[in-house]
Amino acid sequence: MGAREALARRARGRVLPRGGGARAHGRAPRPGRGRGARGGGHRGRGRAEPRRARQPAPPPRAAGRARRARRRRHRRRAPRRRAGHAGGRALRPHGPRADGAPRARARRAARRPLRALLLPRVSHRPPLPARGGRREGRARAGDAGSGSVTVLHLAANRWWTGSADPILRLVVGLRARGHRVLLGVVPGDRFEVKAREAGLELVPGLHLEPRLTPGALLADLRQLRAVIRREGVALVHCHHSHDHWLAVLARATLPGPLPVVRTFHNFRAVRAGRAAAWLYRRTAMVFAVSRQIEARCLERGIPAARVTWIPGAADLPRFATPVDPAPIREEFKLGAAPVVVSVARLAPNRGHELLLHAFRRVLDVVPEARLLLVGKGETRARLEQLVAELGLGGRVLFTGYRDRDLPQVLAAADCFALMAAGSDDSCRAALEAMAAARPVVARRVGALPETVVHGETGLLVDDDRPESVAAALLALLCDPARARAMGAAGRRRAVEAFAPERAVAIVEEAYARLTAAPGATAGR
Repeated sequence: MGAREALARRARGRVLPRGGGARAHGRAPRPGRGRGARGGGHRGRGRAEPRRARQPAPPPRAAGRARRARRRRHRRRAPRRRAGHAGGRALRPHGPRADGAPRARARRAARRPLRALLLPRVSHRPPLPARGGRREGRARAGDAGSGSVTVLHLAANRWWTGSADPILRLVVGLRARGHRVLLGVVPGDRFEVKAREAGLELVPGLHLEPRLTPGALLADLRQLRAVIRREGVALVHCHHSHDHWLAVLARATLPGPLPVVRTFHNFRAVRAGRAAAWLYRRTAMVFAVSRQIEARCLERGIPAARVTWIPGAADLPRFATPVDPAPIREEFKLGAAPVVVSVARLAPNRGHELLLHAFRRVLDVVPEARLLLVGKGETRARLEQLVAELGLGGRVLFTGYRDRDLPQVLAAADCFALMAAGSDDSCRAALEAMAAARPVVARRVGALPETVVHGETGLLVDDDRPESVAAALLALLCDPARARAMGAAGRRRAVEAFAPERAVAIVEEAYARLTAAPGATAGR
């Protein structure tokens, strides 16, 4: 071989340069791969076959891809053998389907949604025997009486605030109409205490915490399925996103139709995105506690036939009954001073700062006026500092959280102020003030314009300027007769338009349609 030809072959990577190979790199030669017949490797051959030149080390990712490619080629070419047959060299199936099946299953499991990982395959076994030994499916309308059904309500409330009271009113109203209502709540919370005081039937064993470990979430799913089967639940009514997802995932493994419905208590709870759309497609009905939420549901693509508006509800027997305000006026040393009351959680975006700046201007005209801020929360220290900066000490009083005597607190007020809709768009605080015959000064935000009729049951402020809020407050504080007339009109409106029985009747009618017509349930 000439020098030119040898250089050409070396350039093509066909042979190693002199002194290369395993010996040049300080490694012993691999057994069976000697350079000639004396190496003990290739018998019958006079010399070793030429080896490929060592290529430069590729980048780490490229090296990994190259290794995987070599393994795949090796699996396709080399037969796999298993000891114990044909002298210990029996063939076994090989190839991409045989060897790659476990890895392919792992890759598919990684791409699988959470529902497939947490839930077993759908079982079409019949329901478990009901109480009394009879085997029966889930109850239908009319099975337990005249149109009565067994309904499971799920409410992952963390506090006794926002939607908690409307949920309790609805459950109590449905039970009064003859339905069997089960209630699942977060254990150990104030909501559970209130539900027990109302004599409601609680579901044990559920966590319902939004931030659960996978094990606790799986336990909730199993417990929920067991309750639905054991108790003959005909419909599941959800009130928050976490319990909504839980109910839809549990329903996927149950035989037969089981309608899942949802009440949206807050405008922000109606979400966008593919996950929310997937969830809403599997929801038989959604209830909106305000017209604003109803419009939002339609914007999110929920069909109009599956969106139902229900009015907010006030506890009329509690707040419409006249009570004596004297204990509250004595506790806070109010005397005969005109009083403004605001009931809201002390939290950001509740409008307390706006109300304090407006009340500073009210004192310029009515210096004897007082402002009671009812509620607790994380912004109390900052609000107390603002009260000191504005020189409102002794004029603005923080009452803390009041529950048992809230009707007496409202009875001590000359007018009620609310600067934000709050966490519950049914505007429960405004409804309770109207039921107590107190005129309401509110901003025109959220669902407040649906609740307060401007000039009839109160005054609505169109902007967020302290001067505008102060003018509305002074219009009522300086004209007690007008304030009393608006309060009386507010009580009439609360009784006629926001009685709890009205919302219960709408929900009950929807239950009857969904449980009587299997085709009315949404897709699985």
